[in-house]
Amino acid sequence: MKWAKIQENMQVVMGKFTSNRYIQALSDGLMTLFPLMIVGAMSSLLYALPIKGYQSFITSTGIAKAINIPYGITTGLIAIYAAYMIGYKLADSFDKDGAMGGILSLMAFFVVTPITIFDEKVQTLNMQYLGSQGLFVAIIVSLIASRIYVLILDQKWEIKLPESVPPTVSNSFNSLIPGIVIAVIFVVISQLVALTAYGNAHDLIIQLIQGPLQKLGANLPAALVLVFLMQFLWFLGIHGSMATMAILYAVYYPLDLANLNAFNAGSPLPYIVTMSFIMQQKGAHNLAFAILLAFKTKSTQLKTVGRLGLLPAVFGISEPLKFGVPMILNPYILVPMIGAPMVNIVISYFAIAAGWVPRLNGVMVPTGMPEIVKGIFMGGWQLVVLNVVLLVVSILIYLPFVGMLDTNKVKAEAVFEKES
Repeated sequence: MKWAKIQENMQVVMGKFTSNRYIQALSDGLMTLFPLMIVGAMSSLLYALPIKGYQSFITSTGIAKAINIPYGITTGLIAIYAAYMIGYKLADSFDKDGAMGGILSLMAFFVVTPITIFDEKVQTLNMQYLGSQGLFVAIIVSLIASRIYVLILDQKWEIKLPESVPPTVSNSFNSLIPGIVIAVIFVVISQLVALTAYGNAHDLIIQLIQGPLQKLGANLPAALVLVFLMQFLWFLGIHGSMATMAILYAVYYPLDLANLNAFNAGSPLPYIVTMSFIMQQKGAHNLAFAILLAFKTKSTQLKTVGRLGLLPAVFGISEPLKFGVPMILNPYILVPMIGAPMVNIVISYFAIAAGWVPRLNGVMVPTGMPEIVKGIFMGGWQLVVLNVVLLVVSILIYLPFVGMLDTNKVKAEAVFEKES
């Protein structure tokens, strides 16, 4: 009863958190950009692949610049896409025109982004704020601008046109007043910030909010707390990764982008703890669990679940194990379910800090790629070796607990057979 009550309370709390309009708009908006992230990461990987013969070939043939184009227009402009999609998702959640919410959010983002003037004929938006460095501002501005748009429409501040006017034209005029209000608000904000020592809204946010948040998160203790939360929520039957997605994207994904930018430029990677580090270096602990179930248990149920869940676990799919064993609210599995990923994170952190393994380069790999193989794209062969070590460590951590679980299941199956 106690566990059931805890689970119920946690589900209520996390349900409110994940269903919050703003958190949902942030998560959904950025997850929509996943294809762009993959394209940009693959472009960067092909451009900066550290093989002398390959680099000589793409440089001499002139295709290096072409290979890097997708990176520049995806990852290099990620803040623009984010501003539009987050604004779109938030407006849509209020049953308003998502496209207009996105457009006005994008306008607001451009208003607060400084313009570099070279001469009377050449003016350009500062490109450093359109990529990873501007992502945090894009998140904040799009949520505010889109909410203002919704609020004004709810107050019926709109231009009434005759019913004979086509809906497309009518809707455009309805968005005119919100557009003017949003433009004025953000122009005023931009000009006021320009009077300060920060110079522009981007530098203000970076120095006062984004920088401190990332420093707070880009360390081992913060990563361990987040991994603990993910795994404990899974234990309670709540999708831990989805519940923490907003934190991962807002705080840790910009660190991945910073690493990817450095990788693309051939510079040292600045961060160890990033979104990809947290998600990847938990290790293939579910695969370890599946291997033990398939080959080390005597229980018919556990052996069957292990064999059925083995192939999915190779590709990072753990649901057959979580619901087939089940792992949810299973006291035999609690310690390794939380402990194995946390131990793997610690091992990975110190292996990277010691220089034995390269830092993760920020490359986003497609979902479903084999857990062990991902390391080739995210850091190199050393990362693959580390992932194999983490698999072995996870097996050793799970082993005694699987033994206890198996003994319990075998007894239960024997009683059931006797009674039937």
